[in-house]
Amino acid sequence: LRVAAIYRELFGRRLRIRLAGKRDPRLAVWEAILHRDAARFGVSLDITGGLTAAELKAAWLTSRILLCCSEHEGFCVPLVEAVHLGLPIIATPFAAVPETLGSGGIVSDDDDELATAIHRLLESGALRDEVVAAQRIAISDRFSADMLARRFLEIVDEAVAEAAR
Repeated sequence: LRVAAIYRELFGRRLRIRLAGKRDPRLAVWEAILHRDAARFGVSLDITGGLTAAELKAAWLTSRILLCCSEHEGFCVPLVEAVHLGLPIIATPFAAVPETLGSGGIVSDDDDELATAIHRLLESGALRDEVVAAQRIAISDRFSADMLARRFLEIVDEAVAEAAR
């Protein structure tokens, strides 16, 4: 929400933030805080709740950027989904996000830089295409089926060799 507020301040336009995923009633207070802060910052916030596979794909295909500012991600599957669907990614470098994203995408821990990156991607089709292409290369280099199969076999071989010692 801070990044969207800075974007509005710097570029005079509102962003629409969509948070897709299952709702947890135990987080109702947190959700209320998000809505309060979104209204205070002048940001359009849509918390979808759980989605069917078709609804999730529609959400992906109607988005222009994946902004991932999570500080608590493990592998972060949405990054790989975004790459697969041709969505440029702007992310913060916390938890496993840099490892998953690799050299693709735009990564920064500065809110002003993130807001500026959003603006640049929305304004430049060439930059968008460049980022998407870099993301695809970075992900395919590390997560293709062949690479994963090879790495799995290496790990099994290492485990067998260690057990034999």
